[in-house]
Amino acid sequence: MPDPFIGDLIFRAKIQDLAAFKGGDRLYINLSNTHIRVKLGRTKITVAPRQAKIYKAPVLAKPTNMAIMYDFYHPKKKEWKIISASTVVLRPTRRAINIFNDGTRIGNIKKHKILFPVQRKKP
Repeated sequence: MPDPFIGDLIFRAKIQDLAAFKGGDRLYINLSNTHIRVKLGRTKITVAPRQAKIYKAPVLAKPTNMAIMYDFYHPKKKEWKIISASTVVLRPTRRAINIFNDGTRIGNIKKHKILFPVQRKKP
């Protein structure tokens, strides 16, 4: 049996309670080795390396447009660099998981997004 304390980390596991993960919310998982910053309208969220955070959307009665920008802290240049910027639609019937990981070279962060439907409760 190989020694578990020698060699590279093969995988990392963490339990994330998603019971309060409602429509319009966004889960950010940072698998990279640097900080990720997300700006949703006027809200700023910083996700430390190997951590996760949930953005709790305001109560949404209908789809809402919002400016969004993703950036990361470049470890060599010691400054924030933009990954992407656009406008997204927050929908009360959708929630999103965004995963950030290291690219193939320093200063190259990849972003992946998964959308999930949410069933609305009938009044």
